[in-house]
Amino acid sequence: MELIDTFKPDSLGRILTDETFTNKVFSDFTLSPPGASRFLMRGVKFEGCRVTPGTCVIEAGSVLDEVVFTNFECGDAMHIASEVAMRNVTIQGKESPRMLWIRPSGKAELLRSTHACKGGCSLDISGYNGELSITGIDVKRVRIDPQLHVKIDLGKMNTVDWKSLGIGGLSYWRLMARKVSADGATEGIFSMPSKESRNYEKSMAELDLLRKAGVEM
Repeated sequence: MELIDTFKPDSLGRILTDETFTNKVFSDFTLSPPGASRFLMRGVKFEGCRVTPGTCVIEAGSVLDEVVFTNFECGDAMHIASEVAMRNVTIQGKESPRMLWIRPSGKAELLRSTHACKGGCSLDISGYNGELSITGIDVKRVRIDPQLHVKIDLGKMNTVDWKSLGIGGLSYWRLMARKVSADGATEGIFSMPSKESRNYEKSMAELDLLRKAGVEM
């Protein structure tokens, strides 16, 4: 079953409302509205679902309103364009999806403003502990777990005297700042360094130095 097959046509594009999918297998989970049309999911839950052999791609022009993903398995990553309008969206699970990747798609800003959710966009990832990379959205509207996730403010990072702090160019935190910059964003949210990483203790010591230097993260 493809996700799009569950939608019904409406005056603005397609719509899916008030559905709960439990342990369903989707062959494809792509939302790619053509032109200026809108694909809306409202009041939809995905519990223990899986995407195979396809992947999960939600593109600009989509609207997610009161949507919950729990232990959602979708191959390499869940890809969501930052232009997607999100209100009360929750993504939670122990490494399912394996990675959550939200970034600008480069498509027209008009798509986000036209189909934006009333009351602003909001995302809750506090119960998600897979790998994370988010740029291009207002991080103040994202609920995180500070033990698992970190917010990077590029403006603050650019004020750091890295040399005096003894933090080199390959530091985890400088690499995350470069990711934000590469996506044309000013802030982002990323996973904390893995405890399995050989540089974990060094990265956490550098984080402590940054915080003591007044960089709030």
